[in-house]
Amino acid sequence: MNLAISPYLTTRLKHIIVSLFRKFGVTLSSVRQRALLDGALSTMLAELVAHQRLKKKYDGPPVACVIFSMDRPLQLAALLSSMREKSGPDVPLYVLYRASKLDFEQGYQSVFAWMADSLIFIHPEKNFAVDLRDVLASITSPSIFFLVDDILFTEDVNLEAFSRFTGEYIPSLRHGKNISYCYAGGVTMKSPQLSLVCDGLVSWDWCAEEHDWSYPLSVDGHIFPTAEIEVIARVLQYRNPNSFEQALQSFRSVFVGRPGLCFAKSRIFNIPANRVQTEYANRSGDISTQVLLAQWLSGHMIDYRAFYGIENPSVHTEYPFTLIARPSSRPIH
Repeated sequence: MNLAISPYLTTRLKHIIVSLFRKFGVTLSSVRQRALLDGALSTMLAELVAHQRLKKKYDGPPVACVIFSMDRPLQLAALLSSMREKSGPDVPLYVLYRASKLDFEQGYQSVFAWMADSLIFIHPEKNFAVDLRDVLASITSPSIFFLVDDILFTEDVNLEAFSRFTGEYIPSLRHGKNISYCYAGGVTMKSPQLSLVCDGLVSWDWCAEEHDWSYPLSVDGHIFPTAEIEVIARVLQYRNPNSFEQALQSFRSVFVGRPGLCFAKSRIFNIPANRVQTEYANRSGDISTQVLLAQWLSGHMIDYRAFYGIENPSVHTEYPFTLIARPSSRPIH
């Protein structure tokens, strides 16, 4: 089966559906067109995923993580350190990174040597879409989630146990009852309607909520079936993590019917201290990546433990961070 579907997937499907009905003299309302398109997307994805699971065994560790990073060695080191201290058991981490200059590459190599973690698999970026598809092809874990390099873990979490809900729900590490403000939109969010599932986990309906509570296809800590993401990554076009997340929204109608699932308190949050890409004017701070790189290379690191247990009001929060002297090797908490 050929998975090389046009990047204009949804537009072409809509055109095909409308054309077929016109041949039979049937006029469709926009609502009906949308419903038929959603059904076509769902059926197509289900067929491709079934084919994918026939040709590839997903018999690896229960869950794996892909981390996107660009010109942020110091922030990546804080993410990796907090993740290893606050989550368990250790899961495979695939770091797809881009260094725009030689000194950033030096910084990344220093981070990887400092971590000395056999479950971290390093992939320098040459062509983001090609590289991501290759990374996904190498992953045999049945569940997967993405992170970006300016995220920190703040609470303990068993990733393997949490990932068992994948498929029936969309488990989210970034949601919790503490999330009441949308940083990207600069607005307060209404309190979501949360239902107790089990062991302190709560669920919600993406369609009934707003802003961050209505965004199921995020690359910031949402857990998905690997086979689905692998297929979707092959049928869409994108150039970087931002456009990848944007492209994923073509399949929102397929995923929005699965309830979200989270802990009462969020397990991760994002400190948007700077912006490294230029295609999207995402809200962020303006701390120089070059300055932060110099701090890392001179033997400093973010005091990431200072954020453990913090009550962040948003999935993105511009907290100031303190730099401390870095030990010669990653400390074991």
